[in-house]
Amino acid sequence: MKANICIDTLVKASKGRFVTVTFKTKSGRTRILNGRIGVGGAPARKDTKTGGKYLLLWEVKTRGYRRVNLATVSRIAMEKTELFVSK
Repeated sequence: MKANICIDTLVKASKGRFVTVTFKTKSGRTRILNGRIGVGGAPARKDTKTGGKYLLLWEVKTRGYRRVNLATVSRIAMEKTELFVSK
C-alpha cells in the first residue's frame, strides 16, 4: 500500500503536467497511458468505494478519463524523470 501512496503523491505533484504511466490491465496486457490529472469536469472520485487505490487520469489518445489501478503500475515518467516500480 505504501507504493500506491507514493505513486499517487508523485503524479499529483505533477500539477497537471503530462505523465506517462505503464501498467497491467485487467486482461493482463501491459498498457502505456499518456495523460494528466486535474483536467476540468473530471468525474467524482469516490475513495470510499475504491480505498484510494485508483488514479484518475485524462488520456490524450482517447480523449477520456481512465482509472489506473495503482497496484499494477510498473513505470511512471514525467518531466525528464522516470520511476520504475518493483513488486
